[in-house]
Amino acid sequence: MRFILIFLVSFSANAELEVIEKTSNYPVIADSITDLKAALDTASPAKIDDDVVHASTTYDIDFQFRFNSRSRVCEVNKVTTTLGLQYTLPKLDSQNDEVKKVWSNWFPRLAQYQHQKGELVKAAARSLDDQLTNLPEVGKCQKLKNQAEELAAKTKNELATQLRLLDQKTDFGRTEHAWLKDHLQ
Repeated sequence: MRFILIFLVSFSANAELEVIEKTSNYPVIADSITDLKAALDTASPAKIDDDVVHASTTYDIDFQFRFNSRSRVCEVNKVTTTLGLQYTLPKLDSQNDEVKKVWSNWFPRLAQYQHQKGELVKAAARSLDDQLTNLPEVGKCQKLKNQAEELAAKTKNELATQLRLLDQKTDFGRTEHAWLKDHLQ
């Protein structure tokens, strides 16, 4: 009697998530408490619409994948998802002790709020990477490409919604004590 042993092995696509996280600081020179907000407003390169903000978190999520096409089946072979994450934050240049005290109470909260946004962005990039890796095989590679692009668009839209909801929930960081004017009172 002959036995034929068949091994069915499922290999998931090889995935790589590359996170490139940077912080860009802009200098803020303030000699007094009364000058601090104006100095920040003048120095800040960050804007939302036409409004100056004191910090920002920007990102770019991109992906590439390779696929295998064999006998009318196309499957993902390798996924590389890249996240470029950029924080823009102020950096104080002052010798004034009052200014330094206000700054030391306010700035960590501002930075923490921006990093909270960054964590949402990283989670979305990881989710996209996982979803792309686990795309099921299909008949045509163009269909697989279309599915990947749809997943990326859906993930980015969901992320934009999450970030908008975070801003709404926290009044753009105010409930997190990330507004300077609340520390000046």
